[in-house]
Amino acid sequence: MALSKAVHKADKPTYIDKARQLGYKAKEGYSIYRVRIKRGGRKKLVNNGNTRGKCVNAGIYEQKPSLNLQGMAEIKLGKKIRNLRILNSYWVGQDGTYKYYEVIMVDPLCQRIRDDPRINWICNPVMKHRECRGLTSATKKSRGLGKGIRYNQTIGGSRGNENSELVWGSILKVLHKLPMDDEIKLEDELTETSVEVVLDQPAEDKQLPTLNSNNIYDFEIDNMEDKPWNRPGADITDYFNYGFNETTWKKIYR
Repeated sequence: MALSKAVHKADKPTYIDKARQLGYKAKEGYSIYRVRIKRGGRKKLVNNGNTRGKCVNAGIYEQKPSLNLQGMAEIKLGKKIRNLRILNSYWVGQDGTYKYYEVIMVDPLCQRIRDDPRINWICNPVMKHRECRGLTSATKKSRGLGKGIRYNQTIGGSRGNENSELVWGSILKVLHKLPMDDEIKLEDELTETSVEVVLDQPAEDKQLPTLNSNNIYDFEIDNMEDKPWNRPGADITDYFNYGFNETTWKKIYR
């Protein structure tokens, strides 16, 4: 796709399915703009472009910005066309020098937009230049956890204790396959997370689940008369997950 300008208006989206997924509608008030942004790192700002004879590895070139190229393209377009609001954007192509994005723009003064309850939120004054404040999908990715080098595309998130999740996942899968008393039953649609909440509640607040009229915390796998995973043709993965078997499960459980 040859572009004569860095920013220009498109007649219709290149990928209509992607545009509609991000909120575009073929009606009055919506428009598509294509933006090109130069690939690669950036150069450190120095006076008159003079690096004063510094060597190539002095940190002048290949500066990694905290904002991704898609977010930079949205900001570039927002400065060019200030009377429209940026809804979203998506990648359409790239070459050795540039990356090209299509940006969905919305006219906040259009009456059809202002009367539509699904999109008129963007007409509020607080939505001006939302791309500059990390409110669009592309610019929000640079607001993740961590600051500094190599954190230019972080996305916030956290992880729990993976080891405990593996152990409880195996225990709950075994209990799910065994017959339970009428007092508390583990139904098929009950998730493992909700079962953990039930098991972690204190005994004085919640009656503990029982198995064969015994507390499940006193359950011993060696006391089972019938072990269904030892039957001919039985699939052991139906009773143990994460690669466990009866021997390894007993070592972890104890």
